[in-house]
Amino acid sequence: MTEMSLDEVRTELAEIDRKLGEIPDDAFADRVGLRERWLELMALAGELREASRTPDGLRNELRDLRRLRDEVLDRHLSIGNIGAGGGPGGGGIEVEYVNELNRTIDEAWDRSTIDRRIRRLEAELARLDT
Repeated sequence: MTEMSLDEVRTELAEIDRKLGEIPDDAFADRVGLRERWLELMALAGELREASRTPDGLRNELRDLRRLRDEVLDRHLSIGNIGAGGGPGGGGIEVEYVNELNRTIDEAWDRSTIDRRIRRLEAELARLDT
């Protein structure tokens, strides 16, 4: 395969998607050929993205993800800030309710994915630094 840039790969992938949408449903041979090329290009795109990742780029991505995680955590409710002791006549908010709200915030911001990406980048940078 000739050397292609990531932009060229993306352009060809878009062209294949367009062609797949235009050919008849019963044109199986054409679909198979386009699908095989699409798979080749997707693999190449992954290789090109991976090759273009520099330690500085990884550190910048890690910094940005940590900031995003901190923003999510800043949105969390804290029992200390809102008063505990819910229940009849307690005047506060139930701890379980606060925990549920915080879980909802985490889900809305997809914090588990953010945390997973942070761990992956930390591991990748640790490998590069050794």
